[in-house]
Amino acid sequence: MHSLFHSFWEKLDRLVVDDRLGAPQAVFDELSQKDDDHLFNWAKTHRDKLFYNDYTDNFLRNVADIMNKFPKLIDENSEKEQADPYVIAMAIEYRDQPQQKLFHRNVCIVTEESIKKRGSKVKIPEVCNFYNIPYCRMVGMAEKEMWKF
Repeated sequence: MHSLFHSFWEKLDRLVVDDRLGAPQAVFDELSQKDDDHLFNWAKTHRDKLFYNDYTDNFLRNVADIMNKFPKLIDENSEKEQADPYVIAMAIEYRDQPQQKLFHRNVCIVTEESIKKRGSKVKIPEVCNFYNIPYCRMVGMAEKEMWKF
């Protein structure tokens, strides 16, 4: 575990252990292609509990719908994994599961992207707004969780 912001990583670990943080397998695959060894190593230690790889037909339909409506969400020229549509599809699937309504859990995508457009790429917040999926930055998640450092 990284020594800088040690308590942050401990709190993030607790969200994973409590099944309150998750991501699609595509996020793990994307992280494996980046230079941030610390984040990827953290992800590897939580791989079994954190990453969702049960891509149901409904989930894949949601990915296709997102890509049909927002083709600029990914860079079509990139050969690297691009997880954004999978993240949003997972949030839609989780939000729409009837049993989740019994637990009163809220779905929220955590992203450091902003809705301000840079170039022609569509950002996660724009797609979240379209599908009525809440999103926040990491600091916003820490505030919602009432973390103290």
